[in-house]
Amino acid sequence: KQIPLPYFSISKSTPNSQSEMSLAYLGDYYSYVRNLTPFYMALRQTGLKGYIYGDTDISFEPTDHIKISGRVTLSTLAVVQDKAGILVQLCNLHGGQIPGKIYHYSATRKPILFILDGTAEERRQIRSYFSRYNRYYFCENYVDSIVSTIKIIESDIKDGKVWKPVDAFSPETVISQLL
Repeated sequence: KQIPLPYFSISKSTPNSQSEMSLAYLGDYYSYVRNLTPFYMALRQTGLKGYIYGDTDISFEPTDHIKISGRVTLSTLAVVQDKAGILVQLCNLHGGQIPGKIYHYSATRKPILFILDGTAEERRQIRSYFSRYNRYYFCENYVDSIVSTIKIIESDIKDGKVWKPVDAFSPETVISQLL
């Protein structure tokens, strides 16, 4: 039986339909592990504000609306995560491993753009597992899919949709599964 990684604490910040729309990818993105280029290109195409923070071997050009940074402290990441309206999860290119940040993002009250990558079977399994929580916005890792999914999220934010933390990933639930 698979037991998920628990999140540490619930974030109280929420997206606000009156504020500037922004997206945050917070994590490493070495080209042999993850392909962040379609997300970066989607930000450029839409003109939306974006934050890309993490170590990499790729050189993306920062713009007036896209902030690029290497690895930063957890306190700096917390500030950026609170500022962002949408949190971005990007799957690995191979192996179907699930980056741990998805469990921590699941403790927020923000929409999560879940960019699927890897083989068709890996994408199917990951979508199947996480879709049961009715909490994520799945898309494929290409520009058009990312852009169209962002538009759906923007509409849901404007409509006042509320996102709740996933109880299945709470420390209490995970511990009870272990015991």
